[in-house]
Amino acid sequence: MCRIFKFKTGILLLLLILLCGCDMQWQRYNNREYGFSILLPSSWDKQEGALKAVIVAIAPLQNKRIPNKMHANMNVFVTELPEDIKLGIIFELNKEELSKFAAAMNDLTEGEIYAGSLPGKWLSFDGIIRDSRLKMISAVWVKNKRIYTITCSALLDEFALYKPIFSKIMRSLRVK
Repeated sequence: MCRIFKFKTGILLLLLILLCGCDMQWQRYNNREYGFSILLPSSWDKQEGALKAVIVAIAPLQNKRIPNKMHANMNVFVTELPEDIKLGIIFELNKEELSKFAAAMNDLTEGEIYAGSLPGKWLSFDGIIRDSRLKMISAVWVKNKRIYTITCSALLDEFALYKPIFSKIMRSLRVK
């Protein structure tokens, strides 16, 4: 009985480590045009310029038996500002823009985040987007008349698996 418990506990611990992305290989994506870099999982598909984003990274499917299932993903957008605008205003505008895509913003939470020494603000919510129940987290930073926005999303029931990965991605942003 004790051996079975230790075996099950060991398997659960191994799964937890794997799901947290601790063993994941990472690579730094550099963008000279917009002066930033970010860590991305090596196994994710990367596409520059897709969906009006500077970079989109898409996770491999967790369940390959469901081919049309939505992939967890991350997008980086950079917007040029005509003048200096405070982070709080940009954050509220980002929240308003995201609310246009979700039928309702349930379980809305927000807070502060740092990318290196650059302060930012984040919000997280779940909602129905294109017939899928998703959870999203989006963060904004402002530097040198540019807005850097990172938005990550996954199916609601899979979000907890990706949350540590999304957190690492967001905190890895470095702006020159």
